[in-house]
Amino acid sequence: MLAFEERWATAVLAGFAPEGGPGIAPAQGEVDYAGAVRRMMRASTRQAAVGLRLALWLTALAPLWLFGRLRTFSSISAERRTEILEHMLSHRLYIVREIAFFLKMSACLAMFAADALRERSHYDHDADGRRRLPMLIPAEEAAQ
Repeated sequence: MLAFEERWATAVLAGFAPEGGPGIAPAQGEVDYAGAVRRMMRASTRQAAVGLRLALWLTALAPLWLFGRLRTFSSISAERRTEILEHMLSHRLYIVREIAFFLKMSACLAMFAADALRERSHYDHDADGRRRLPMLIPAEEAAQ
């Protein structure tokens, strides 16, 4: 990815969970969104990587094609970014809604790559605090 695409990736994906918000919102610099996008593009098929890049471009240029404003996503306020993403998630065109949803899922993957954020969410722990992998078949049934 080019440097400006990395800035766009960070601006777009961070728009789904603004830093410093309530609950388990990420702290400043806690999530490496650009690194996550690079990993996703590297680990996916060529077609999926192109799709991710295209989704980032379309969203980064959303102020232009949605509202006719000659600005990019990274040049607007965090509040406005979130508003644009909300608008895209409820857009009348299916493809626009799906692009936004695809990027929202990418943001979730990036966020859960951050150990501290995952720890705050208690995602990896049972109620007793132990880490476990989910079982498809209970151990008693598997032994029979």
